[in-house]
Amino acid sequence: MTQYTAKVIDEPDEYVTGELIKDGDHYYIRQAIEPKDGNCGIGKFEVIPETMEEVKKVKNENRKNKSVRKVT
Repeated sequence: MTQYTAKVIDEPDEYVTGELIKDGDHYYIRQAIEPKDGNCGIGKFEVIPETMEEVKKVKNENRKNKSVRKVT
């Protein structure tokens, strides 16, 4: 499943990462894992479309998956 990260529309400097949902002219990201460094938590958040970036999973040196921003 492709994941995206984007800035939350009603939170200054808060980003969420997860499944992208488009509803008309509105974009949402459903974040299923609570980040350690964020305040948004788990849920569905409306995001600013201009800040959306696709992310992909990679394995780090400890063989655990982590998300990173896609370089295009």
